[in-house]
Amino acid sequence: MLKKSLLLLLISLPLLSFRQLSPTNKELLRNELADSINALRISLELPALVFRDTLQKAADFHSVYMAKNKILSHDENLRKYETLKDRMEFSC
Repeated sequence: MLKKSLLLLLISLPLLSFRQLSPTNKELLRNELADSINALRISLELPALVFRDTLQKAADFHSVYMAKNKILSHDENLRKYETLKDRMEFSC
C-alpha cells in the first residue's frame, strides 16, 4: 500500500507542476512526499531523509535557471554557479 501511494504521488508531481502552487500547498506537498519516502526508507532499514535549507535554496535557484533557459541539466553555463557546490556556496 505504501509503495502504491508513493508511486501515485510521484506520478502526480508532473501534473501538479503545470500550475503554480501556493507556498502553503508547496510545503504540504513537500512534507507529504517526505513522509512517504521516509516511511519506505525506514521499512527498508535505511536512514530517513533530512531536508537542508541550503540545499533547498540551491535547488530552487537551479530550477529557476532551468526554467528560464528551457533546459534540463545538472550543470549551468554560468561560470559562477556552474556546479552544485558553487550554487550551495552562493545559497549560504
